[in-house]
Amino acid sequence: MRLIAIQAFIKLWGGLHFFGLCSVFSFAASEPSTFVIEYLRTYGYLSSSYDVSLTKGTNGNYSDTGLSEIEVQHAITLFQEMNHLRLKNGSLDEATLKLMSSPRCGLQDTLQPFTANLNRMWFNNSITWYAYGNLSKYMHILEKAFGIWAEYTTLNFIRSPYNPLILLTMSAGEHMKAKGLVKCISSFDGKGNVLAHADYPSPQQKPVDIHFDSDESWHYSTTDDDVDLSSNSKISFLWVAVHEIGHALGLEHSLEKDSIMGPYYRKDGTKLTRSDIEAIQYLYGPPSTTAVEQTTYMTRSMEDRTVSSTTVTNDNTKNNFDVVLNTDVCKYKKDIHTYIVVDNKIFVFYGKYVWIIDLNEKTRTDSQMTQPQIISRWLNFLPINFSKIEGIYQNSDDDVV
Repeated sequence: MRLIAIQAFIKLWGGLHFFGLCSVFSFAASEPSTFVIEYLRTYGYLSSSYDVSLTKGTNGNYSDTGLSEIEVQHAITLFQEMNHLRLKNGSLDEATLKLMSSPRCGLQDTLQPFTANLNRMWFNNSITWYAYGNLSKYMHILEKAFGIWAEYTTLNFIRSPYNPLILLTMSAGEHMKAKGLVKCISSFDGKGNVLAHADYPSPQQKPVDIHFDSDESWHYSTTDDDVDLSSNSKISFLWVAVHEIGHALGLEHSLEKDSIMGPYYRKDGTKLTRSDIEAIQYLYGPPSTTAVEQTTYMTRSMEDRTVSSTTVTNDNTKNNFDVVLNTDVCKYKKDIHTYIVVDNKIFVFYGKYVWIIDLNEKTRTDSQMTQPQIISRWLNFLPINFSKIEGIYQNSDDDVV
């Protein structure tokens, strides 16, 4: 099927600021405070290797370690663009400062257009989890949160106190890991701002932690239907749990405004977006088309007991994107017939996937060659059952057809 994709990559290349291609800035009268500088550093927009002091020297730097005014401006612009704010040429405005003060996840933002990383995933599709301390009262909410991800994947989540892979706790301020032997490298900041944080899976497949801030005003419910989240001052524990579980499964922060994996807390429910579903299926594949699945939860109260629940799988998941069996682009060199070069980046298409390779780099990272991205991540107008891009070229007006 030949697809005419006029201006298809205009949306893709609208994110060029993320790759450091902006170079013109005009600094505003409102200069960044220590809070802003530290915020940009904490969430990945500035290098962490500098003194946070804002004392300017004669060279115009913000610290003795070389943090220049242009670096700060670039970081502010990057932050504004990633979060869909009006660009202010590197200057701060009310909307930017308001967002920086909004409740959010404590993990860094991902300055890339794809949230799934094959180096951060579980190798076993049966994943055990358990909640400790005060969180044990809300096991039913956590079961709901895990179930939201299970609905769209092959994953089977098992609640078990016996050596769980995902450990969940609620703490305040400086705190320990779930087992109480290791101090968490991140601290909570009291009510507001950081709500929770999580670990990513590692190649060593070690257990990971999810920590929630006990200083927050939480709303505990297994559904968002019984509360008006748009006006409720409390934070939906279910929403935050779904988000943090996404991290514990290997997903990074998303650039998409409506994604459950966006870094900021939203009040519009816990439904996964298409990009969330594609990202998690990229790692673990879509669910089987079997009508009924059995999920087992194991918990310990006064005695051990097993509870079974039934989940109905939607048959239309068979149209979702398949997982690439071998992600190395070199394995498909005899089968690739469609590619395009834009701004010294080559886009190599195969089936429903695209590899993006930077021609400017003398030494390319392995990830460029082995981590294809889903085409519909950008071409979201494509039908769900499209099979491949058969033809593409760039005309004199820079439109991609």
